[in-house]
Amino acid sequence: MAYRDPVRTPPLHLRILCDFDGTITREDVTDALLDACADPAWAEIEELWTAGAIGSRECLTRQASLLRGEPSDFDAIIDEIQVEAGFTEFVAYCSLRGFRLEIVSDGLDHAIRRILQRLALTIPFRANGLARGVEGSWALRTPHSDPGCAADAAHCKCRSGAAFGGDAFTVVIGDGRSDICVAGAADLVFAKDGRSGPSPLLRHAREQRLHVEPFRTFYDVMAGLERRFGGARRPEERQAAS
Repeated sequence: MAYRDPVRTPPLHLRILCDFDGTITREDVTDALLDACADPAWAEIEELWTAGAIGSRECLTRQASLLRGEPSDFDAIIDEIQVEAGFTEFVAYCSLRGFRLEIVSDGLDHAIRRILQRLALTIPFRANGLARGVEGSWALRTPHSDPGCAADAAHCKCRSGAAFGGDAFTVVIGDGRSDICVAGAADLVFAKDGRSGPSPLLRHAREQRLHVEPFRTFYDVMAGLERRFGGARRPEERQAAS
């Protein structure tokens, strides 16, 4: 993919916080696991969350308790999940430009780890986990939750995203409600414009008049970043060009 007409150089540090389910992947991995391996009552809990009656922390905690099966059952489903077009190229692009890319997910760490391994990619990520209980039951682990989270999320992305604050210019890439809070504090937002219409994040960002760019694939994200930061080069690249 060729990049042309750089507009300006970026701030000293550019950090990209990227959602996983429905953003990097083409479908929600957690929903796929629940649909295949959980009691059908998980969908009723999902409806409560969709209606705003409960937060994602309570929603996912209750849904995780309905999961049944072995890790190998989960892996068979995860291995069928496809990633969005251009993602591997996007990871290489961030490395070339020296942009710090992190995955912040309200989904499951095992799914992220397995898919990244399949793609032969190493990206720092923060997400929820699953712990095996008695009689084969499963329970949600939320190491990045916050009792004071305004969205009552299982993974408080505002708190998690602030962990590497400072003078970084922050870009958020996402699609869902779990991205709304952190997007409000970002300098630039890329929100999924899905095949079935604008994502919840895109609708919210437009309503709040955030600095947002819609995208469908990671080629769109690369093009958007290149328009703004196309002059960015690592020191060794600048030396090679001189």
